[in-house]
Amino acid sequence: MKSQKIVPFIALSLLINLTAMTTAPTSIAAKNSNAQTSTVSKDSNTAVNEFQPSVSEEKIGDKTFAVGTILVKAKPEKIWELLTNYANQPELFSTVKKCQVVEDKGAKKLVRQVVCPKGSPMHFDYIVEIDEVAPKLMEWHRKSGALKDVSGSWKLEPDASKHNTILTYSIYIDGGTFLPAWLLRGQSKNQLPDVLNSIKGAAERASASSATTGSGAS
Repeated sequence: MKSQKIVPFIALSLLINLTAMTTAPTSIAAKNSNAQTSTVSKDSNTAVNEFQPSVSEEKIGDKTFAVGTILVKAKPEKIWELLTNYANQPELFSTVKKCQVVEDKGAKKLVRQVVCPKGSPMHFDYIVEIDEVAPKLMEWHRKSGALKDVSGSWKLEPDASKHNTILTYSIYIDGGTFLPAWLLRGQSKNQLPDVLNSIKGAAERASASSATTGSGAS
């Protein structure tokens, strides 16, 4: 692995797209930026927009996470299939070159990822420990390899209709001395819409395909 002791502005350009288990996916966001359709979380009065994810920050312990939420027109189980298909992550996320389960203990896994940020010859090779609570919650944290700290989660909640999902993604990245967490947090927040819309698009296409197949079979 190439040295990661590089000057701050170069390092930032290399890591600017690290999200969704530290990577930014190929965007398939909805193009109708003027759309106002939204739903309301079953547990709060917070509106969740169908097209434009909400982005915020949340402090958990001594870490401040970048947090994004969006409504997905698919059931949690369909989204869960995508999130736990680790070998297929490079198909969803353009900066992921490899995603491999290296240890599988059921709901707890060690997963190796090799990430190559866009336009960079650098790569970042690290292992995260993932805890799964199907199909509701996935949490992870860095165990070894590149970067100082990588922590995050996916939270899946059915909406009032039980046909859609309120999907929340949280990410915390600390790159060390030259790439402190506060600096990367702003970049992560900028990338959250692409991350969420990528999963949204894939899940909704898969859900529509399943519905069509089921209809044809009957």
